Amino acid sequence: MPVTPRVVLCSFVLGCAAAPARPDATSPETKRETLPAPASAPAPVAVAEPEPVAVVEPEPIAEPEPTTAPPPTTCVVHKESWYSGVRRALRSPSGRVYGTIGDADDLTLRTDGKTAVVEFVGHGLRLRSSPRAGDLPVYLRDEHTFKNVLRVGPEAPLGWEVIAGPRLRVTPPRDARVRFVQAPAAEVGCESLSLVAGVGVDMHVDHRLRARGPVAVAASGGGPAILRLHLARPVDVRVLVRVDGYAKIAWPIADGALAGATVDGWIEAAALEPLVERHGGEPGGTLSGAMSATSDWGGCGREHPLLVDAGRGPEEVGTILAGTRARAGKRRGEHVRVEIVGPSVQSSPPPFVPQRGINFLLTPAAAEDCSR
Repeated sequence: MPVTPRVVLCSFVLGCAAAPARPDATSPETKRETLPAPASAPAPVAVAEPEPVAVVEPEPIAEPEPTTAPPPTTCVVHKESWYSGVRRALRSPSGRVYGTIGDADDLTLRTDGKTAVVEFVGHGLRLRSSPRAGDLPVYLRDEHTFKNVLRVGPEAPLGWEVIAGPRLRVTPPRDARVRFVQAPAAEVGCESLSLVAGVGVDMHVDHRLRARGPVAVAASGGGPAILRLHLARPVDVRVLVRVDGYAKIAWPIADGALAGATVDGWIEAAALEPLVERHGGEPGGTLSGAMSATSDWGGCGREHPLLVDAGRGPEEVGTILAGTRARAGKRRGEHVRVEIVGPSVQSSPPPFVPQRGINFLLTPAAAEDCSR
């Protein structure tokens, strides 16, 4: 079949339909198709939300509760220019008596709730003592009535015992004439105590109490006996009240261990008789001492510890003060035995008397210093 232009055209058209023309590699469309596809973004990973953290509030700081200061446990009773009509024993820490003392420039009783120490300053010495019951009495500044029948004022000496706190347990001294059914005692603040007797008040008496067997004394008329009087001789009393065969009396005790105290209670009125008033009396006396002074006096240049050997080895009992003279004796171990002469101004009789057989001791250097 002859090829005609029509046939060629037709073939060309059919070919186009059967095989589409290859696009130009440089065309924009081709560029879009040949560019590499963008990398796909990774799928989002689900991240677990953190659990909420519980906020812990700090515990409030507890405010300290207000505290009160502990009560004081120290009892201090002090007296300047102390004088005693009776010489008092001085004891070393072991309890041995190393001397007696009758007056002092300064006296202090101090307790700590368990133990007691008495410090005397006088005769050029500062001496300590570990007192026992009865060594040193105390006195009330005001009156106190034991068991409602024994009135004790500033004149009467009292025994004492150390207790906790700034106070002492005080007791009246034993007197064979006044016998309690139960022992009396009272706790007294140290501010209410003194180391010297006060002045009492004289009482007018108007009756005599006969001494006919024990006399029961009660706190009320016809009440139970609180104490009994055992009198060797009649005593003068004052009748305060009479009711139904009973009388309330006051007996001011003038002598003995309870001198200065007053029995103040109810007795049977039949034991009384009127008192015939008496006049006159015995004049009182006074005790006095003398003073002496020495010029050109040496003595210790400074204070030194003072020891005593009362049979149990050296024990420190105080201080020898500056200006106090001592005579050096023989050597005793690490110490020197000395005799205490005293300060340049002294009283006569001396306030301090050493116990016979004891030895006062100083170090060699102190003995040399105080022997000048």
